[in-house]
Amino acid sequence: MNQFATLDATAVDGAANLVKVAPRGPVRTRDGRSYTFVPETLVARFASDGIDLPVDIDHSIARNSQSGERADAVGWVKKLQARADGLYAHVEWLQSGLSVLASRTHRFISPTFHHDASGTATWLHSIA
Repeated sequence: MNQFATLDATAVDGAANLVKVAPRGPVRTRDGRSYTFVPETLVARFASDGIDLPVDIDHSIARNSQSGERADAVGWVKKLQARADGLYAHVEWLQSGLSVLASRTHRFISPTFHHDASGTATWLHSIA
């Protein structure tokens, strides 16, 4: 089941190519749901899948696919990295994504992820 959690985006390098996707450990969302992120688990799944993850605007890929509407990526996650404080994504931005970053119309990173019955994230679907 896809779940959405809004998390503060943290640009680590000057070009915002490395962004913090999720903190390590338990998270309580603004609407009261609880999840747990184990970065190493998500990195291992990403590596085993062997495909880049899309970055979109406002979860359009997850939402629009349900109704058959078009939703374009604005970037691609090329690599995930586990750090002491959480999960980070190396993003290759497309021109449309760079335009969004430059205009500062969106300020947060929000992962779309699957989780198990206990709320532990098991893999990432995309990042908005």
